[in-house]
Amino acid sequence: MSILDNTDDYQFWRDEKLSNAQSNIEDCLVEIRNPQALSKAEKDKIQQLCCTNNFALFAIKTQDDYAQAVVQINRQVGLLDYDQHLYAQSNGLAHIKQSDKQERSEFIPYTDKAIGWHTDGYYNAVDNRVRAFSLFCVSPAATGVLINGLTHRWFICS
Repeated sequence: MSILDNTDDYQFWRDEKLSNAQSNIEDCLVEIRNPQALSKAEKDKIQQLCCTNNFALFAIKTQDDYAQAVVQINRQVGLLDYDQHLYAQSNGLAHIKQSDKQERSEFIPYTDKAIGWHTDGYYNAVDNRVRAFSLFCVSPAATGVLINGLTHRWFICS
């Protein structure tokens, strides 16, 4: 039975989520000093934001190896088991950037075309569903980016 099967339970859950969510996006940002070793306060803030807002934003200083930094942050907040994405590397990360490779150019995220992206693109079996994910932007978009309707489990929720 799902919470969606019971209108009263769903309404209570929805009202709680909305009343506890941050209304200022700046309040959702966690400045991470060292991605290799999150402080207790940084980790607690990320987890608290994910539980109340279903997402957390973080910023780190310039890194020599962003991939390693992201992998380390993910591990520290509990993102240990990753989906075997078609273009994921051995560390679990998929670098979404323009590609000249024919097989990737069939997918909009690997082109320079505008993307209207949403998170229901995974159709895994229930026992293998995606419960959380992280996104990290190394390079800014060529033109403005608008995030509409940040939805369930944007970064991590434990």
